[in-house]
Amino acid sequence: MPDGLLATADALAHADLGITVGDAGRRGFPLVYVNEAFERMTGYRAEELIGRSCSFLQEDVDVDPRALGRLREALRDGREARAVLRNRRRDGRPFWNELRLVPLRDEHGVRFFLGFQLDVTSAVDTVRDLRELLSGQQRELEELRALRDALTPPASLVHPTVDIATAFVPAESGVAGDFFLVAESPGSSVTVAVGDAVGHGLRAAKQASFVRTSLSTFAAFTDDPQRLLELANYSLLERTGARPEFVTCVCANLRPEQGEVVVASAGHPVPLRLDDASEVAAGAQGRPLGIDLDLRGRAGRAPLPTGGGLLLYSDGLPEARRVGERGREMFGPGRISAGLHDVQGATPRATIDALVSRVRGFASGPLRDDLCAVAVRRSS
Repeated sequence: MPDGLLATADALAHADLGITVGDAGRRGFPLVYVNEAFERMTGYRAEELIGRSCSFLQEDVDVDPRALGRLREALRDGREARAVLRNRRRDGRPFWNELRLVPLRDEHGVRFFLGFQLDVTSAVDTVRDLRELLSGQQRELEELRALRDALTPPASLVHPTVDIATAFVPAESGVAGDFFLVAESPGSSVTVAVGDAVGHGLRAAKQASFVRTSLSTFAAFTDDPQRLLELANYSLLERTGARPEFVTCVCANLRPEQGEVVVASAGHPVPLRLDDASEVAAGAQGRPLGIDLDLRGRAGRAPLPTGGGLLLYSDGLPEARRVGERGREMFGPGRISAGLHDVQGATPRATIDALVSRVRGFASGPLRDDLCAVAVRRSS
């Protein structure tokens, strides 16, 4: 090497950064100098490296062909080049090498390439892990959105003697396990259910989706809401076993021809009558789904005259919160009752819209939990 370049190399001999000098006048740009840091980084001694092209460090490893192509093109053109390449140490372990090559010229052109080389394996691995994490979160988010759409479909059943309206207001963040179901059942009856899986996120949404699918399947074969809850409970226990992540659910079977409604609850608030906000008796309220094979519940019957209606809802309605002078305050049963009285005699759609508007106004911002509600009214 020229004396000036040799002096520069000696000054960099003890740098923490790997330093190399390659001969631009020879095929493959063989090394004519390496410092101690480069020896430590690769595991090779200087005498094993001098005279060899750095390309041997890329043998038997996957190298990005695009990065390698850009590097070779810059070397051919005598330009400065940067790349992050996968290399292999003397002991066979791969590592990521961030490489910067700077052409050194004299009056005859490019004579050498000065290389600055840094082991960035830890940084590359961190970026890769972050990408995998973000990719996994994106997949989970897409699955959650699909599940939410399945749990709360926008379209509802059209029935000749029952007017039905539904609402779903998503929480501020994440996806909870709220769901509703409106389905035809035997004898021209209509089954309506609202439920809530404990917890948030993908696990709760999957639990809720399974229960809703079970209810939807069995609703076509029975008009007994207690039996429907028992079948869904059995299916859930068979799938997951008894777990602390239970599901609450209330089920109502509307029978317009008989002028009655049959209600059963598995640990969930019972329906309210649309016009006076009184509770519709559900017999004996049972345990939530997914805890024990015996729900210990019993359905209750109540009259459903022409024009009579019900409101089924998840806990996101009464437990909607706001922060005020008195601390955190819940929407509560009293405001639900007042809201129903204010729209007495209104259609289910108008009732649902009015309640949702009240909740949004009360919370003065995004809801912390999903809100799910179904209003039904017998039209004839």
